[in-house]
Formats: sequence, structure tokens, C-alpha cells
Amino acid sequence: MIRLITAMAAFLFFFNVTNNSASAYSYGDPGEEAIAESYKEIEAYTKENRWDEAKTVYQGYEKEFDLYFKEVKPFIDRGFKEKDRELVLSSYKAALRMNIERRLQFAEKEFDNYGRAKLLLAKANGTFKVLSGTLDTEEEKDKAKKVDASLQKALKSLGNPGLFGIGESNSDKAAFDKEVKYISSELKPLFPVPGAEKESQFQEEHGFFDFGDADAGDKIWLLISVGLVLILAVLIIMGKIKKRRQQ
Repeated sequence: MIRLITAMAAFLFFFNVTNNSASAYSYGDPGEEAIAESYKEIEAYTKENRWDEAKTVYQGYEKEFDLYFKEVKPFIDRGFKEKDRELVLSSYKAALRMNIERRLQFAEKEFDNYGRAKLLLAKANGTFKVLSGTLDTEEEKDKAKKVDASLQKALKSLGNPGLFGIGESNSDKAAFDKEVKYISSELKPLFPVPGAEKESQFQEEHGFFDFGDADAGDKIWLLISVGLVLILAVLIIMGKIKKRRQQ
């Protein structure tokens, strides 16, 4: 009986130590995101001008781009076609940023499933580590530190179910949602879709041309529609002015 109690005590101690160490994102392999690791390969291959190998790596994840990163795919395809390394890498980084957002959104939905939410958060963190390593300026690195701190807070807000009440802590969904919102808002300008900055500037200068989340094709047609409406309005006004002069 004493041996049994001793064994159980040792097990609980080991579980508690392991569980607490995980709170600092020491996930190991579970936190490794394959598509993020593929960025490192593409970066290395394109640096050595080994475009065939780089494209082979990309093709291994092309289905993910078709499903989740459609906005980025035309740019990365063009980058490979034109062997434009900067376009390929910036496009890939934008896709990885979207992947972090996707993981966080799923974690929000799985919030009550501690194990699943924690794993999704680990995947997001693994991708972020790859992206943060590509930042150059001190300002960007400072923002990355703040995002990393926010990821830690998000992890803590999941709480901990513990084992037999040991290490148990309550979850905080409101705090988690707050951190997710902050992370997404900070990452988007750091890793934008190529050309997004120019589009954003244009929309700021011409607020009435802001069409939200419409894709590029829809935006063109919306702009044409707005133009036609404006032309029609001008013709109507000119017609009224001409009519008044004739009276």
C-alpha cells in the first residue's frame, strides 16, 4: 500500500512539473508547423538559385494555398514563374500570417476543449517563431516581442484542468479573445499580402472606395459601377442645368 501511494505521489509530481513547464511554450514537436518549416527550405533554395527544388517544396503545400490562402496564391505563382525571390518570400510570409490567424480562430472555437485549443495555439506559436525570425528592424522586433507576450497570455487564459485538482486554474474566454484580436491586428501590417499597403493607402485617401473584404475582381467591378453612377449623376445634373437655361 505504501509503495502504491509513493508511486502515485511520484506520478502526480512528474505530471505537475511537466504541465507547468509546458506553460512557457515548450511544446517540442507538437508546436512545429510543417508549412512554416517549408518556408525555411524555400528561403534557402531560392538564395542558392535552386528554383526547381524550391518549387517542389511549394507544390507539396499547394493544396493548402488553394484552400486557405487564395488571396496570396497568384502572387507566389507569379514569383516562381518570374523567379522573383522577394515576391515569393513576401507572399509565403503573408500566407503564414494567415495560417496563424486560422489556427487562432479554430482555437477560439475549441476553447472549451483544453487539449485541442492548446495544440492549436502551439501551432500558431510555431509559425510565429519562423516569421519573427525574418524581421529586420528594431521596431519590427519590438512588435514581435509584444506579440510573443500576447501569445503567452492567450495560453494562460486557457486555464488548466489539472489532474485530481492539482495545478488546476480557471479559463478566461474574454481574455483569450482579446489577445487573439491583438495578435491579428499586429501581424497583418508586419506580413501583408504583396500590394496590400498601396491598396490600403488608396482606400485611406478615397474612403468611399473601401469595399471591405471583396476580392480583387469584385473590387474592379465595384469601381466601374461607382464610376458609371458618377457619370450618370453628372449627366443628370448637366441636363437639369441645360433645361433651366432653356426656360
